[in-house]
Amino acid sequence: MSKPLLLLVDDDSETVQVLGRMLADEGRVRFALNGTDALRLAREHPPDLILLDAEMPGLDGFAVCKGLKGDPTLSPIPVIFLTSHHDARIEAAALDLGAADFVNKPPVASQVIARIRAQLRARRLAMSLPRQDSPPSPATLPHRAPTILIVDDDAISQEVMRRALDGMGARILLAGDGEQALQLARADPPDLILLDILMPDQDGLQLCERLQALPRLRSVPVVFVTRQADPETEARALEAGGTDFVTKPFIPAVLQARLRSLLRSRRQADAALQAEREHWRRLGDDRMADILAVAPEALLTADAQGRVVLVNQAACRLLQVDEEDVLGHPLPRWVPAEALDGAAQSRRALLPVKRGDAIPVEVVRVQLGQDGERLTTVWLRDLRGQELAEKARRDQLRAETASRTKTLMLSYFAHEIGNPLNGILGFAQLMTLDGQHPLPPAQAERLQQITTAGKMLQALMRDVLDVNRFETGQFQIQSEPVELSSLVHDTLPALGTQAAGQQVQIDLQVEDQPLWITGDADRVKQCVLNLGSNGIKYNRSGGRLTVRLARHGDSAALSFQDEGAGMSPEQQAHLFEPFNRLGRSGQGHGIGLALTRQLVLAMGGRLTVRSAPEAGTTVTLALPLTRPGGGQGTPA
Repeated sequence: MSKPLLLLVDDDSETVQVLGRMLADEGRVRFALNGTDALRLAREHPPDLILLDAEMPGLDGFAVCKGLKGDPTLSPIPVIFLTSHHDARIEAAALDLGAADFVNKPPVASQVIARIRAQLRARRLAMSLPRQDSPPSPATLPHRAPTILIVDDDAISQEVMRRALDGMGARILLAGDGEQALQLARADPPDLILLDILMPDQDGLQLCERLQALPRLRSVPVVFVTRQADPETEARALEAGGTDFVTKPFIPAVLQARLRSLLRSRRQADAALQAEREHWRRLGDDRMADILAVAPEALLTADAQGRVVLVNQAACRLLQVDEEDVLGHPLPRWVPAEALDGAAQSRRALLPVKRGDAIPVEVVRVQLGQDGERLTTVWLRDLRGQELAEKARRDQLRAETASRTKTLMLSYFAHEIGNPLNGILGFAQLMTLDGQHPLPPAQAERLQQITTAGKMLQALMRDVLDVNRFETGQFQIQSEPVELSSLVHDTLPALGTQAAGQQVQIDLQVEDQPLWITGDADRVKQCVLNLGSNGIKYNRSGGRLTVRLARHGDSAALSFQDEGAGMSPEQQAHLFEPFNRLGRSGQGHGIGLALTRQLVLAMGGRLTVRSAPEAGTTVTLALPLTRPGGGQGTPA
């Protein structure tokens, strides 16, 4: 028997090399450095097992696992997550998604090899179940509550495990030693066994071998639950026939997820066996012609002379013809000749039809009989929906890849620019403060221009990093009471230099009462500076920026009204797109307003814009009011 084919998926090439050397003796190893390649390789040459990293660029491990489990051909392949995330929620989510196991990095050779062997053994067993066994009936497969046998000589441990399984809807059997476990398992075969290693009469390893020697229990998964957490014990337990290994103390959610995964795999194996039996029973049914006639897949059968002797309704609909138009005519008249030639039994072809464009189909050809009794049957599978779905998936992947690449690029440039920029600003400050070597007025003015430009670049980098944190879900907002009136009074003077340079007058109109909100004071200041800076930047020379703060119902409304050129409806449609400057060359970077909107939404507020060409722009920031002590409601 050839060695199993293992597919290793990890975006870290060094990890792939380490795993490749580690598993060289376990099977034939293939590699993929990203999720897209992993799915492609799995479809081209389905492996016997997949070792999958959780966090990768583009398609991460969870998306790859979901794609595998959504493909009927690939769903039986066991998937073992290997990741550096030591998080019980992530582990439970991976197992509930269909993963067979979850192992933490850095990989321990004995542990990884033992778990791979256990999964391969379980898969071989599922594929070779004896046909004489009676599988569960189809009616009971989805609904029957599973039976779980807990074997542990410690009554407290039994109770802990029993309570950990609450909510699974399982029937629990308890055994305090090996002989009792064997008696219960023979009388009432369980669906799954939880087994301790250290027991007085015989250890769990010996009991596992005795249990699996019984024909009716050979396919029942055995999960070792023990305090012995060393990799050597784990490897011995899995080599003894265990399907999984859980150390005490365990997290109930993770234990349940692992058990659900094992029970799901067993139900699928039973269902597959039952479906196979049903398939062969139907083949012998004397109404086979009636069944084929209404089958959803298009089917045509030709005799030894190539004339069509059977065509079903699905084929007639696909070809846009009636049954009498097809029967008795040569098969190549309806199916492209190139799809019927050669040794390949399955290929893609374009099917000509009466109306519309040719239809892409998969042609599967099967021949039965010899010479004059030979029959050729072809199945025509319409690929239009699949190809549209694949195109949509490719488009989505390209969009996700472009977004991730942009995010990584922004983070990288902001980090790499920050170090030399800090040096520039630092030395500029030293030159300004150097009393022993004062600069001439002209050079001092130029140095001030350098400092101003550097601070602008520093602010831009801050905004870029904030946008990056929003897109990656790493942005955090502090929640605390903030008095908005005093904050606006204290913040606006920072815009004085910019306003003087643009010859814009700032008119502040604030109600004579405190307005309390719940938010992040630093982020609110950032919003005020961004909106005020925009109101100055896009104003007319000699114009006015009116800043109003007032209470409107349950919200505090802070508006910035300029007297600039305003915006057309087309420009407003793209107003909040990062880095889109709306065709205004040399003005801004197209990021401040987009970031401000995200900040306001994160604090539970809203941002509205009113503008018209040559009529100026008014941007209003509205945040919900709260009481000074932090409670919700309108202050008195």
